[in-house]
Amino acid sequence: MRKGKHHKTPPKVSTLMGRHLRSLLEVLDQQQTLLEKIRQLLPRPLGDHLISAQMHQRKLVLHVDTPAWASRLRYQTPSLLKSLTGFPSGPNSIQVRIQPHPVQNQENRSHCISLSAEAARQLRNTAEGLHDPALSAALQRLAACHGKN
Repeated sequence: MRKGKHHKTPPKVSTLMGRHLRSLLEVLDQQQTLLEKIRQLLPRPLGDHLISAQMHQRKLVLHVDTPAWASRLRYQTPSLLKSLTGFPSGPNSIQVRIQPHPVQNQENRSHCISLSAEAARQLRNTAEGLHDPALSAALQRLAACHGKN
């Protein structure tokens, strides 16, 4: 090692992650505040179906949970845009998107129909004779439904 040269120690990962985490939390807090403001401007129950509100440059992106509520919200966008003109860095456009709630316990949901033992046997036999592996696998999955309902 050379004399007189000081080597900086690299910053700790926890310090870097702490800064990054604080930054993310600030963004989340800003988005939550914006979401609450937008909900207050919307009639009930429309505001209850608003999932998130985010600003991207001067475009406000709103997410709702179903296509029906997205249509209702689109009718409200002109008056909502007018209401938001007083906000600092207010949006000059609004985009409505659909973001359905995730299905709880997806793996517990049964996608099976009721099948008799004979129907399941026929499906397995048909699947074995097919040259298309994707179709064969689909029929095997269907045959596996026997006895699950």
